[in-house]
Amino acid sequence: MGFARGRITFRRFFSSGGSFEAPADELLAAIDAHAFGRHGAASSDGIEFGWIVPNHLFDVDFSDADRIAFDKFLFLAMRMDRTAAPSAIVQSYRRMEEGVALEAKGGVALNRVERKMARQAADDRAEKEARAGMFRRTAAYPVLIDLQSGAVYFGHLGASGTGKLLALFSDTFDRTLAPATADEAAFRIAEKRGWQKTFDDAGPTQFISPPSHYEVNSNGGERDHSFLGREFLLWLWWHCDAKEGVFELQRYGSVTVAVEKVLDLSCAFGFTGTAALRSELPSTSPEANAALKIGKLPTKMGLLVHSSHAIWPFVLDGANLAISGLTVPKPDEGDEHDTLVDRFCQIVDSGMLLDDLYAEFLAHRLGKTWKDRAGKIQGWLSHGQSSSTLSRPMQLASA
Repeated sequence: MGFARGRITFRRFFSSGGSFEAPADELLAAIDAHAFGRHGAASSDGIEFGWIVPNHLFDVDFSDADRIAFDKFLFLAMRMDRTAAPSAIVQSYRRMEEGVALEAKGGVALNRVERKMARQAADDRAEKEARAGMFRRTAAYPVLIDLQSGAVYFGHLGASGTGKLLALFSDTFDRTLAPATADEAAFRIAEKRGWQKTFDDAGPTQFISPPSHYEVNSNGGERDHSFLGREFLLWLWWHCDAKEGVFELQRYGSVTVAVEKVLDLSCAFGFTGTAALRSELPSTSPEANAALKIGKLPTKMGLLVHSSHAIWPFVLDGANLAISGLTVPKPDEGDEHDTLVDRFCQIVDSGMLLDDLYAEFLAHRLGKTWKDRAGKIQGWLSHGQSSSTLSRPMQLASA
């Protein structure tokens, strides 16, 4: 399931409390208590959820730790069943009940009370059929827990699934999860390296002059730093084009990054819309060049990362630092346990390498070298630029 074979998609989370030090039997007991079917009734949105063994949808046997424990990892899955009737069916039932009531009155218009009674009858019917399982839709998503670091890897990118994972994880382990977004990851890196003040004061870099009627939206509250994800992708793109994508990282040595296959861009000012480019080398296309010149910044990018011991192709979402379509190197021949451990280590390695690249970016972005780097990126953006109203050269500034 998911992480065990094929391409890998995941969002990463930081858990409160760091590493897991509880005995294995305590962890198993907590997981078993919150297995699917034992976690509780469906929530108010009609979704029932809980843990399963990543074997099949009905496997909730957590009596043996070896079924989910793989060295320093716990490999689980979260099953989600949507039991509520779809809104289109509920609306149809309501019209049917109103039609019956209208016919019973000889075509005389229903009053407010009668419409309410017809509506209630339709809702009761839908709820009864939902309890009988007529509308049940089932899905399961893999969850990998690194017991040493406390990091959690979730094989689903949707908001609904993420919300249920946060609730299930908290109920099970009495810990909270924080999504490893560009904002949250930057905050943690800045805190660790003593860059908090620069991080707090940072605002979006204006690489391209905004239109005259553009106004910066500032509510005076806590600043949202999600823009760092877009600037990270732009920095990677510039580095690949201007410096052949070669990075020197402390943990991984020399690493080469190339942009390939996927490139999504969105207007930084909210005026020129979005662009989705798909080709072998989308960043070299005329469409990509034109998008940059009218104020679009990358939001999602396909990357091919070469390190000394692995090649990782994947698509990176800048705002969430979420990875999709990751292909990990095929492990040496071994038993199933060793193969899974190797894949899990590759997943963690890809996340750590991404952390190192992001930290390298932040060292410039939050350091004294950013003005110079941003000037070079602006020059790269402006090269051969047309006389668009959004592309006038301007002095670099941070909002």
